[in-house]
Amino acid sequence: MHSKRVPFALTAAFMVAGTGGAFAMAPTSGQACAPPGVPHPQLFVQPLTTSFDIRLRLSNGPPLGDAVVLIEDPSTFALPDPRPLLPGCSANLRGVFALAVILDAAGSFNLLIPPSMFANGPRVSVLCIPVGGWLTESSYSNTLDLSPPQFGTSSALAGPHAGIAGMGVQPPEVVIVEFMKDPTTVSDSHGEWIELWNPTGTFVNVEGLVLSDFGSDATVLDNGGAGLFIPSHGFLVIGRDGDTTTNGGVPIDYEYSGTTLSNGADEIVLSTMGGVVIDVIQYDDGMLWPDSAGRSISLDPSGFNASANDDGANWCHSSMPLGAANSDTGTPGAMNEICP
Repeated sequence: MHSKRVPFALTAAFMVAGTGGAFAMAPTSGQACAPPGVPHPQLFVQPLTTSFDIRLRLSNGPPLGDAVVLIEDPSTFALPDPRPLLPGCSANLRGVFALAVILDAAGSFNLLIPPSMFANGPRVSVLCIPVGGWLTESSYSNTLDLSPPQFGTSSALAGPHAGIAGMGVQPPEVVIVEFMKDPTTVSDSHGEWIELWNPTGTFVNVEGLVLSDFGSDATVLDNGGAGLFIPSHGFLVIGRDGDTTTNGGVPIDYEYSGTTLSNGADEIVLSTMGGVVIDVIQYDDGMLWPDSAGRSISLDPSGFNASANDDGANWCHSSMPLGAANSDTGTPGAMNEICP
């Protein structure tokens, strides 16, 4: 089945092919499925404190490609087992069509969605199809769980950030898993970025945390009180320049200032304003840590925790180019490569 530039026509074809109007979906929660060499799109969802609407955002999809948003519908569970859409996908979820979107030049979309859209389906995934591509060239985002208490009930959003992990007494669990300290396509002031990982089974909010080093650098992550959420087993990319036209095309979720990454030895510290350290790494100037210009420093996925990322031996350089116009490497917003 060949992709057309009319997403709704494409969706109609899927609906006929599906079992009882349902799609055969992969992946399972926290996983993604894509052909070899195709980066995984990353889906984010954020509740708004001023309304019950939900902000749904996708990054790292195929530029100007088609995105089909699919909802897993519990009412379809009694149907026969579906066929997988993509070869090589180990798991099959059922999903029903929600809406179709054409991605922007950065491979992203950003939508406000009413919770009623998810009334019968607590999980959402996105199928991305390249321009002029085949179905087998498409890729899935991660799958996000939208069931209460995160969304859909007044108690979940009754107070500022209520029901969202990371805003209570306990500091959120967050792990530093990738960073670009020495870009070559653009300057450091535009191309530095840090990727954070949420190892928990629910959203965490990192607004109000402090990004610093052991010296004078320090900045508070401030999103105006709207929250800065990382989905379960998902990523948040923070950087010095959030404009993809000047930062080398890197999808930045939050732009910060007041902290820089030394091209030699330095530290990245994430802590509460009360001084509780959530995670810290101390990289050197190439003795025990990777240190090549133009390549991100990436934590092996087997070591995605705040203990393993202390050891430079668990880090390596990414080999994935950032884009056609950026020869630097990295996987911001997507799963890291396995270190050799």
